[in-house]
Amino acid sequence: MQEDQPPEPTVPSGAAPDRSVEGLVRSAVTWARPALIPVVAYLISRVMVLAAAGLATWIHPDLTIARVIDGWDGGWYLTIAAHGYPATLAQAQGGGRWAFYPGVPAILHAAVVVTGMSYFRAGEVVGFVLGLTAVLSVWLAARQALGAVAADRTAIFLCFFPAAYVLSMPYSEGLLLTAVGLCLYFLGRRSWLAAGLAASVAGLSRDPGVVLILVCAVVGVREVVATRSWRPLIAVVTAPLGFLAWLVIQWRETGNPLAFLHAGSYWGQGLQWFGYPVEALWHLVSIPAIWGQANEVLGGLSVLFVLITAGMIVWEYAHGRGIPLSWSLYAAGAVLVALGTHWGGSEPRYVMAAFPLLAIAAVRIPRRFETPVIAGLAMLEAALAVVAFTTLATSGTAPFAP
Repeated sequence: MQEDQPPEPTVPSGAAPDRSVEGLVRSAVTWARPALIPVVAYLISRVMVLAAAGLATWIHPDLTIARVIDGWDGGWYLTIAAHGYPATLAQAQGGGRWAFYPGVPAILHAAVVVTGMSYFRAGEVVGFVLGLTAVLSVWLAARQALGAVAADRTAIFLCFFPAAYVLSMPYSEGLLLTAVGLCLYFLGRRSWLAAGLAASVAGLSRDPGVVLILVCAVVGVREVVATRSWRPLIAVVTAPLGFLAWLVIQWRETGNPLAFLHAGSYWGQGLQWFGYPVEALWHLVSIPAIWGQANEVLGGLSVLFVLITAGMIVWEYAHGRGIPLSWSLYAAGAVLVALGTHWGGSEPRYVMAAFPLLAIAAVRIPRRFETPVIAGLAMLEAALAVVAFTTLATSGTAPFAP
């Protein structure tokens, strides 16, 4: 599936590298130019999300841009960043802090300490920056594995994916996708230590990040067998460190190393594999009235997206093409995690974490359909953002939450 890529910049044989300021600037521009497409796509999509936030404040004057951007799960991450985790697993109003991994709160707290900005401002800045690094990391991994054209499309599809408005918020998706994209990129380059460290960071972000422990183990052991080199085991050993540290923190503070699972039950979370989302898809097919219920619609359509794109991956493998093994393993694990939810409103962003599904769509969708697909995704993202932001005004009784 590798497509033709532009040649890498090189120094003419026998010529010394140009280390002047002008030469360094020219070199930086040469290397950065290909990244302009994902960067511009991200900026355009963020303007659209900001407009949706402004519309929400116009519909509900009691809302503010800061409250909208830092809302929902972002509020929990900001609370953890400011006050830490509680000493017990007792349920707080609306849920429990232990359900949220520590990666994003740590970054938010560090941003406040280093810059002196408020936590609300840190939420806006960190959310935006992590969203950008997520898009660039996914683009970088896709460029290496699938080629330049597929990488550009994948990044654009990610920017305008219906749930991608959360990339402007202090949510875990920005950090997760950044770490996963870098891990897959470094695995492709056989940079074992960097891949393991990226997987370790992913293990501090959210559940799908833990899947990279298995990915690094399978790819690393496979490489050991093929090359008789022990260096790939560096990734196998370092990949679990972040998640293990998270388990130790929970054990030390609460006496329960799986406190995040216990706290997740406050929202009704649990191992409900292929339960609610698949049922939601069946309800959409069999009960027309269900189309008026946001959670059922989002849950069902997310499963439909998974079925279609997973089918594309199987088709590619059947025809001897396929995506890299590391991508397939991560996509399968991330989908299993996504389908364990009980809350359809969150299903689109859970599915977004399995970005290899977006990548396969970027590869297989005919070029003549590219513009209509991107336009459709952008409209869905804007509409979903407005709905998510406006329901913050009635969060206690809102039928939809991202």
